[in-house]
Amino acid sequence: MSSWDAGYISDIEYVPGFYKQQAPVYLNFACLLNGYEPVALERGFTYCELGCGQGLTAIMLAAANPQGEFHAMDFNPAHIVRANDHVAETGLSNITFHERGFDDFAEGRVEDLPQFDFITMHGVYSWINDENKQAIVKFLSRYLKPGGVVYVSYNSMPDTTAGLPLQRMFSEFARLMPGRSDLQVERALKFATELRDSGSPFFADNKRLDYLIKTWEGEGGHYLAHEYLNAHWTPLYHADVARDLAPAKLSFVATTILLENFPDLSLKPEQREVLDKIQIPEIRETFKDYFISRTLRQDVFVRGARRMSRKRQAQLFTELSLASVIPRQDASTKILSPRGHIEVAADVYNEVFDALAQSPLSMGEIMKLPSIRNHPDSTMQEIAGILIGSNQAQPMCSSARGTEANSLRAFNHAMLKQSRTDNSQLSGALASQRLGSAVPVTSLEAFTYWGFCEGLSDDMDAFASVVWQTYEDRGERMLKGGKAIEGRENNLQHVSEKLQEVLTLKKPIWEALGML
Repeated sequence: MSSWDAGYISDIEYVPGFYKQQAPVYLNFACLLNGYEPVALERGFTYCELGCGQGLTAIMLAAANPQGEFHAMDFNPAHIVRANDHVAETGLSNITFHERGFDDFAEGRVEDLPQFDFITMHGVYSWINDENKQAIVKFLSRYLKPGGVVYVSYNSMPDTTAGLPLQRMFSEFARLMPGRSDLQVERALKFATELRDSGSPFFADNKRLDYLIKTWEGEGGHYLAHEYLNAHWTPLYHADVARDLAPAKLSFVATTILLENFPDLSLKPEQREVLDKIQIPEIRETFKDYFISRTLRQDVFVRGARRMSRKRQAQLFTELSLASVIPRQDASTKILSPRGHIEVAADVYNEVFDALAQSPLSMGEIMKLPSIRNHPDSTMQEIAGILIGSNQAQPMCSSARGTEANSLRAFNHAMLKQSRTDNSQLSGALASQRLGSAVPVTSLEAFTYWGFCEGLSDDMDAFASVVWQTYEDRGERMLKGGKAIEGRENNLQHVSEKLQEVLTLKKPIWEALGML
């Protein structure tokens, strides 16, 4: 690694990705769900992402929220070049990227920065040294508005304990085998596998290596290099993060892992009874992590958190609108909660699924559905939280005007066209102003959207040929039943069927969300 990177991986770029939990409307919903005042979005807002990588999340959010002013920073110039290329290609005018470090932001060395309503950092806080953590806290103290919201994700203890020896192994092995970071990860994985296969007791009950191998097979070494080779990678307890941020007058209010905000879905009754004895919030939340198995916390803090009355919370929930983001046939009443799979009331949720499949609805309208009237114990918080937390719906942005289809289609088309042209990873999301966010898409769904915008859907044979050839040029194989499809005709038939399926199931959703 070079001298300017402060121990952070800089020889390869971070994998681009869209993280919906960083969206203002999503952060607002997490606050609302827990009874805290959200930030008003209608009159405009300011937003900053620290450590933005290639900038995909910030770019998508800027396109989906034209009333917002966006800033995003990263110290890696390669990331900022790529992000600025996307901005130039798409014509966005409400986002500025900064090739700066955390200390530059903290010390006010970046001109014309506003005070921010939202400051987010995903995949940053666990991977930087103490000096940079202190710079972040200083920046929050200096630039976050009263009432402003902070999102921070970090590898959490104690569940990350099993990964600590592997991270040390990877780090030490990289010292032995100089070279590009992703190749160092590949070699370290092979060495760890040899240790396991030769009878190392450490791996007997540790499934973390299997997870890392699957991750490497699916995503390659770039992600794992940034995850495991950074010199200052440190999993953290919630209490330590809360105490770090306290000098910036921040209070923990929620998690964007929404189902964790429901005690009944997170803890057994006897576990709740134990935790109810703990009155100090950051300690209680830390001890809660001894019951919930996950390696990444996604916390929401507020500077000057204000509890709202139940009447106001009910009013805001009544006005909240939800939109379905999956085909009706994929909707399920079986939900994966922190406690495991649960079955929600089929009569209630199936009627909600049917209604949302027709059009977005406000929670006030949803609560008037016949099945819900027959279930007086069903609440707006529960229904909205479960639908959004299970990734079957998203909250809608009340400031959207519903006239943005042409501009969003042009933006999404331009993003996909550029990534296809330079043979980079396709955008994994499509922006929607009606959501104030974006909808995750697979590579085939992204190709389908791009081809529809290009007018290729008028000739499905030609469409399938272009898509298949693009996969071939990228060295990617089409799979069916987990096996590679052999022969041109078989591949073209498979691609054509899949394209038609996507158009049938997803195009109506994209239209409803103002994206086509």
